[in-house]
Amino acid sequence: MKKLFFLCAFLFVSIEMQAQLYIVKPYTSAEPIDENNLLAGYIYTYYITISAPDGSVSTTEILTEEIVSPSNPSYLVSTPENIEFFTQAIHAELTTIINQGYELIHIVDNITTQSFYNSVYYLAVP
Repeated sequence: MKKLFFLCAFLFVSIEMQAQLYIVKPYTSAEPIDENNLLAGYIYTYYITISAPDGSVSTTEILTEEIVSPSNPSYLVSTPENIEFFTQAIHAELTTIINQGYELIHIVDNITTQSFYNSVYYLAVP
């Protein structure tokens, strides 16, 4: 009888468990200004995508900027003000989730780009 009780209790607890994980992914998208002349520059759009525990996914456009290329295309760099603004937006989203009782449990960085833009943040209930 005890075994049956523990089995029923275990099944009830297993059914009631849900994944309580937020996944936050900031990223950028680059579109050429002129399709015929790729050296003209790019329009960068900054996004944050949040996957909630209930399965819903929301993407927020944070900022759009146009970067016109000088003679050398290696100078296509975002302005420090826009990078700071995007960093603050990421921080605000993470803080909102943390204030709900979640903890940052893991960060996956994309080492090839060496940029926080391509990081993925995992937040879960402790």
